[in-house]
Amino acid sequence: MSIFDEYDKVRPGRLAAWVIGFIAAVVLIAVGAWAFRVATAPAKGAGDVRIKNNDANNRIAAQAEFNKLWSDIQSYHSNIQSAAAVLKTNPADAYQQSVLTSEQQICRTAVNQYNADTLNVTMKDWRPSEDPASVDSTQECETTP
Repeated sequence: MSIFDEYDKVRPGRLAAWVIGFIAAVVLIAVGAWAFRVATAPAKGAGDVRIKNNDANNRIAAQAEFNKLWSDIQSYHSNIQSAAAVLKTNPADAYQQSVLTSEQQICRTAVNQYNADTLNVTMKDWRPSEDPASVDSTQECETTP
């Protein structure tokens, strides 16, 4: 008989208490971690946006997107004016009418995307200063009389 014999005996009540205590501790730690994440989510989200917004790759991509869209809009505007001029000489030309209509639709889509990007939280700060703050689709995508 040793002095540890008393501890070698498994007592069901004590074992159940340890198991329940361990499970309760794990659950409390999980709930606490979840509550911490919920409580810090607004600050973390704002920080994540700031990090993404100031990332060099984001700046480059945003500026390139603005430049591309503005260039496309100017090109569509020119195409619309050309199609309108051709259509003016022959108003019954169905093909030229469809060209004009499709150019106007594509132009409006580009204008809508440009304007949406000017409001995008990770893009609006990087719009080149020479590009407009917003674009009017009526001005850019319609024919001038």
